[in-house]
Amino acid sequence: MKTLPDKEALLIEWLDERVRYNDVPRLTDIMEYVQRENLGLKKSRVRLMLQKHPLFKMNLRQQRTPGRARTYRPIVVSDLGHWHADIGYFSINSRYETPKSYRAGFLIAKDILSRLVLATPLIKSKTTESLIKAFKILFTQYNNLFPGHVVKSIAFDRERAIMSHKFQKFLSEKGIQFHAFEMTSSKAKMAEGAIRLVREKMAILMRRQRKADRWWNLLPTVISNLNRQIVKIDGKSTGYTPLQINVDTVAKFKRKLHSLVPAYFHSQFDIAPSLVPFKYTKGMFVRAKLIVTSSETLGVKRSELSVTPDVFVIEDCIPYVTKHMKVGQAYRCRHLTTNQIEVFEENDIVPTSRDGID
Repeated sequence: MKTLPDKEALLIEWLDERVRYNDVPRLTDIMEYVQRENLGLKKSRVRLMLQKHPLFKMNLRQQRTPGRARTYRPIVVSDLGHWHADIGYFSINSRYETPKSYRAGFLIAKDILSRLVLATPLIKSKTTESLIKAFKILFTQYNNLFPGHVVKSIAFDRERAIMSHKFQKFLSEKGIQFHAFEMTSSKAKMAEGAIRLVREKMAILMRRQRKADRWWNLLPTVISNLNRQIVKIDGKSTGYTPLQINVDTVAKFKRKLHSLVPAYFHSQFDIAPSLVPFKYTKGMFVRAKLIVTSSETLGVKRSELSVTPDVFVIEDCIPYVTKHMKVGQAYRCRHLTTNQIEVFEENDIVPTSRDGID
């Protein structure tokens, strides 16, 4: 059994490894690793360790950002085939030069219900044509794993190539619904989490220092490894791997999920707005706090609080069940210029005037 010094030494070794590959983890990334490896270290202890680490010691002031609500709503779907997708990148490796063909990163998709991960390199660019080819590869991988399964929807950030008429026609012809994340505060969290896991697993394989090891060659191995791990929700084991969740087993999996994490069950039901106190009211003008995040550049994935210049008007107040079985407050807002609809958490908006002058 590992002692406390052994656990701390293991964590420091992992931190040093991440930094060596030019990937500086956030505290949330570190706590996810602590939970995943069952190190049993409290957040207060981890914070103290970071204060002693040379890299974090120099950046303590910059790491302190305004607190944000952690009572988010679980991403709930009732069927297989609903994906979050995103584009991931690996940092430049000093041991070898990345060919131009693989500098565009990789496309990754994660099934929301089963946590199945699929990925393939983007060849040469992030153009519409390149993304269509990559999605066709993911669809083939999915059909090979689960013959007869259908992709029902794909959620993605508002990349120009993704929003193009040609790509939208490609999805429409396949009968796949598309959902665009309007703001960076509502990015494809499932896919982004998968990208972090892929990077961590890749870093472990790279420790072998084999000359032939390249991320694009190791990617299938990493994905296969992830899909054979037991699905854990809030640290609780479901007893299923993503590869074991299919049309025949999904009903049993959902019953297991709902018994382990009741919020996933209760989030499917509405709450009467009259029973919930809201800070803001319908008709108020607000601006959104913006979390600046990017999967493209490793080591700069930080939360920096700023406010978008866009002005929204609140059209509806929406209560919901949070991951910790509390009641959360969300607001359905309409952009004054584009009329696009976006849903914000109460902690993610600030009141303003119609012309955006506070």
